[in-house]
Amino acid sequence: MKWMFIAAGLLAAVLALTLMAAWGRWFGKKNRSEVSLAATVKRVTFSGEAGPMASFVYQGGVMDFSIPREIAKQLNPGDRGVLTYQGSDFVYFVSKDKLMECSGEPVLARVS
Repeated sequence: MKWMFIAAGLLAAVLALTLMAAWGRWFGKKNRSEVSLAATVKRVTFSGEAGPMASFVYQGGVMDFSIPREIAKQLNPGDRGVLTYQGSDFVYFVSKDKLMECSGEPVLARVS
């Protein structure tokens, strides 16, 4: 008779773990892989509390990011290059000029 209670308890535990795993996959964090694409700097603004913001134009539209002050100082409207972001977070921007400074693999390998 005890074995029935033990079996029912084990079955309930397995069911609970399965439901928790399914919940985590379904409603958990989505895959936030880095995305790199060709973009042009539209504008860079230095606002008070929020810090520098940059707008980038790409094929499908415009994206705005909060960026580090050091990078904001280097960007100029009209700069073209490779924008890399992860979800809604800015990762980096490499201008076309910097990509072409070195010839061949070393610079391009760092970008991809």
